[in-house]
Amino acid sequence: MFKSLGFNPNRNIQFPSNVGMSRSHVRVFYVAALILVSAIVFGATSPQSPGDEPYSYVYDVVIETDRETISVGESFTATIYLRNPGDRDVLLEPIRQFTMGGNSVYDTEPVNSVVYADYPGGTRIRINAHDKVAFIQQTFTPEYPGPFRITCLGAKKTVTITGYREVTLNSTGIRMVIEPSRTDLKDGDYAEFNLVIKNDNLYPVKIPVFDKLSYSLTPNSPIGMMYIDWIWTHFEVEAESQRTVWKDSYLVRYPRFSLYFYADGVTSSLEIEVGR
Repeated sequence: MFKSLGFNPNRNIQFPSNVGMSRSHVRVFYVAALILVSAIVFGATSPQSPGDEPYSYVYDVVIETDRETISVGESFTATIYLRNPGDRDVLLEPIRQFTMGGNSVYDTEPVNSVVYADYPGGTRIRINAHDKVAFIQQTFTPEYPGPFRITCLGAKKTVTITGYREVTLNSTGIRMVIEPSRTDLKDGDYAEFNLVIKNDNLYPVKIPVFDKLSYSLTPNSPIGMMYIDWIWTHFEVEAESQRTVWKDSYLVRYPRFSLYFYADGVTSSLEIEVGR
C-alpha cells in the first residue's frame, strides 16, 4: 500500500512556507499546473519525539503517470514518489532544491526547471518501511508526437504521445514541391503535375488546408486562382514522408517549361527541360 495524495486530517502535516521555480529557459514550460506544495506536503511531517526513526538519505524515486498513451494536445499528470525500500521507517531531510523536466525527444528547445521549496523548521519527510509518499505532481500537455520523457531526482519515465503535431506550410521541415508525372516530356505534350507536401521531420504532422491555390507559368505573378472546398480540414503527413494534395495538367513547349504554385504565402516552383 502507498500513501494517498488526499489530505488526511489525522496526520501531522506541515506545509512548506514557500515554493519557487526558476527555469533554465524562458520558453513556456509544458505545464498546465504545477502542484508543488512540497512533499506535496502529503509526505512532510514532524517526528513525535526525537529518535523515533533514524534520519536517512536512502530512498528510491519513482515516476508514475495516470496514462501511458496520450494524444498530442491532451494533458496527463506525472507523480513523483519517494520510496523506502528498507524494513524500517525513515525520516528524510526536506528536499529544498531539485530539477524537473518534461520534454519530447523531438523538441528542439527542451526545458528543465530548477525548483526551490522552503519548509517550516523541523519538517521531515516520513516514509514507512516498504512504502512510498507522493513528493510532487506535474501536469504536462505535449505538443509533439513520439516519446515524451519526464525526469526528476535522477528518475526517468517515458510515455508515448500519439497523433500529429500541427504545423504550417512554412514550418521547419515542411516543403511544398511540384513533381512531374514523367520527365521525358516532348514539345506539345499535355502533362500532369503534382503538388506535393513533404515532411522531413521525424514525427507526423498535420497542416491546415488552404482554400485558394494560385498558379503561374512565369516567375512574375499568378495568372489564375482556384478556390478549393476540401472534405477535410488538415493534410496529414507521416514522418519523413510526403503527400500529393493537388494534380493538374498543362501543355508543355520546347525548350523549357516552368510552373509555379502559390498557397498560404508559400511558393513552389518547377523548371524542366522539354524535348522536340
